Amino acid sequence: MTLIKIQPLQGLLIASLISFLLPSGSNAQEKKDAWTDLKYQSAAKCGECHALPKGNQLPSEDPASKELRAWDVVLMTEYSIWKTHDKHAQAYAVLVGPRGKRMGEILGQDVTKQETGCLNCHSMGNLAAKADFGGLDKLDGVSCAGCHGPSSKWLGEHSEFNWRKKTAGQKHELGMRDLRDPEVRSMLCVSCHIGNAGEGKIVTHAMFAAGHPPLPPIEIATFSTNEPQHWRDPKNVPYFKNADAEKKTNYHLENIDFFRTRLALVGALVSLKETVKLAADRADFANKNPTMLWPEIMMGANAPKEIAQQQELAKAAWPEIAMAHSDCFACHHDLRYPGFRQVRGYSFHLAQRPLLRVSPGRPLLRSWPTSLVEAALIASETPFDEIEKGLNSILASNNERPFGNPESIKAASIQLSKSCDVALARLRAKKLDKPTVTRTVQELLRLYTKPGPNGKIISPDYESARQLASLLEVISEELNEGKKGAIAPVTELSSLLNIHPYQNRIPRVKEVLDITVRASRSDKSDFKDDFINYLADISSANNLVKLVKNPNFLVTMITLDNSKFNSEINKASVLEKLQKLDDEEEVITLKSISDYDPELLRKKLSEISEALGNKGK
Repeated sequence: MTLIKIQPLQGLLIASLISFLLPSGSNAQEKKDAWTDLKYQSAAKCGECHALPKGNQLPSEDPASKELRAWDVVLMTEYSIWKTHDKHAQAYAVLVGPRGKRMGEILGQDVTKQETGCLNCHSMGNLAAKADFGGLDKLDGVSCAGCHGPSSKWLGEHSEFNWRKKTAGQKHELGMRDLRDPEVRSMLCVSCHIGNAGEGKIVTHAMFAAGHPPLPPIEIATFSTNEPQHWRDPKNVPYFKNADAEKKTNYHLENIDFFRTRLALVGALVSLKETVKLAADRADFANKNPTMLWPEIMMGANAPKEIAQQQELAKAAWPEIAMAHSDCFACHHDLRYPGFRQVRGYSFHLAQRPLLRVSPGRPLLRSWPTSLVEAALIASETPFDEIEKGLNSILASNNERPFGNPESIKAASIQLSKSCDVALARLRAKKLDKPTVTRTVQELLRLYTKPGPNGKIISPDYESARQLASLLEVISEELNEGKKGAIAPVTELSSLLNIHPYQNRIPRVKEVLDITVRASRSDKSDFKDDFINYLADISSANNLVKLVKNPNFLVTMITLDNSKFNSEINKASVLEKLQKLDDEEEVITLKSISDYDPELLRKKLSEISEALGNKGK
């Protein structure tokens, strides 16, 4: 592997210069103070336009027409897809369903109350005070405003043609989050799916013990596909065809051929950065906002009122606090021997680098966020040294005492977070072309299939292997121009590691569509097949036109009563059905973990390396 040798200080200076020279809107660090006076609207407001395209919003039937239609830019079915197909829309329903109720009983808390912090991830509870136009309905779960931002200044303007001419930075000033920026999207997704102490998005160890599912590893490109998408990838957007320089800058189209690969690599660095930032924030016992940082000590009637007392209690509760963001597999073993947990050891793994091992009995931060960092560093030609140094510092902090020394964990995590920023700046400035991506994936595969300096081949744990499989699927699809399954061993590995864990998605959609009909003035549901066919390929104009021509779908979506829908979906009988579908998927996931075999992984990686090598020639 050939990497540019740059001294740490020189690297920081270069990264700062790169960041300074980038066009407005390319940097993911959001200026939240710019949104102080902005308000959030309900999903129903978005549904007025984005349920279904109408009239001249539809794709033109004349192939020679150059008239810009709304469909050429966005789908105009975003609300319908989110409402019926996306589990984010059912996030609040989980709290009042069987699992949520049982957790509340065990915790002795009402998980639908803001004090527990559950609403911050499950229904945007931390934004409710800044809503207008009817407010944010918590029953909507995680709705449009949670991702796209407060729309009080852009709700009307964004439908006008001149909106397309604004830069991402200008749109952000008005409240629209730039989700086409890989860093912005990654930061948003991991704020819930890893955690964000500043926003009160924390799953405590007690919540896990009470039944909250473990937070699975998140690879942002695959997660975006699984969400499911209510947008098209850039290459499938008609408005982006033959884009000029201005359009490329405004919509981040410079690397349109490898957009998802960039998203996965950026997401890898953001995941590591936010994992250590969460640990640093939670170890800051001088923080003046205990309610956000430490729900462990703030829930219940006996929670202390004085900040100083809250800080002291947090210090005393550090082992419990640390367990919430530590590697679950460090303590929770199955009864199989040998198993992948024993084979991998207890350490941070950077493939073919000296093993970064923690002393026995010292649980580490989650290790899966390190699994794709090498790929990001290889692609951006960033030296490993600073990332490796930061991980070593965290190891040393954990070795000081059980669950680590919070003061040194905080310092080490802050330093590693800065190293991630350096790598992100270099990746942001790096053009990803076919030779670069091919070299990156082959080098990554070599790290996991060939012996390192110590003569050993790394054996990643299940979560890290799953991350690796996700990246390989993304890269192989883009190298092969989006042809799914073009490389058989990648498809086989994806299935083995269950990277698309939504086997009951269509039964769930059918159940929600029944609710949609009951909550509208329609009594017909014969549009189900047309809608499900459309969901299978949201880029298909033919599928969309067929759906729109079904009068029953049109009537259902136009007359949908959002309040009635939310009332129906939160009925006990419906929640039990949805929970059963979730539980069936969870069984498949647990079996995938139990059956994981590092040797079989290595075999598949060797097959993929050979196949990609041939494709890349």
